[in-house]
Amino acid sequence: MPSRRDSPLLEVSKLEFVSNWAVVDIAGSLMNRMVMILSRETSLKRALIHKIGINIVEICENVYHSKDMGYVAVQRYEYPQPMVKVGIMDLGIGIAASLEKRYKTLRPSWSDLDAIKLSIEPDVTSREGGGGLGLTQLSKFIRDEAHGLLSIRSGTGKLVISNAGTNREYSDLTYFPGTQIDMTIPIG
Repeated sequence: MPSRRDSPLLEVSKLEFVSNWAVVDIAGSLMNRMVMILSRETSLKRALIHKIGINIVEICENVYHSKDMGYVAVQRYEYPQPMVKVGIMDLGIGIAASLEKRYKTLRPSWSDLDAIKLSIEPDVTSREGGGGLGLTQLSKFIRDEAHGLLSIRSGTGKLVISNAGTNREYSDLTYFPGTQIDMTIPIG
């Protein structure tokens, strides 16, 4: 049952980057806006809010590297419990295709779900020269600090990580060409 206090904290916003500097500018202003909104609209501690912002910046960088545009939105819900949901998605090549260049020995036997599970491992990256902290850091943060839920969907696979230590895995979903990241963070 929706509540009157259910409200968009950040309307659906297009993420379209023309350069790496644009990522820094757009993601930085997005992070600042998120910190301001969450500080005003929730009872979350400032340190936790700042970490949410940092993780959003990391995922925005992934959107840039997806070679396509993306979208971000943040919504507050009161039912069934007070929570904030953050959704970030891109229309890029997807996790499996982005990891294929560096981990092609695993292809063709791996599924989209296998690629998603690999993507949350430390030091796994599609980029030459390192990186690879974004999804690892995000999954640990959502599970261990925010005590929330993280859903990562790409291709035909989906992984849902919960703070209860149980993951739900889905394969053979309808194909999605890019990547969807959904975070659910309790605020009550």
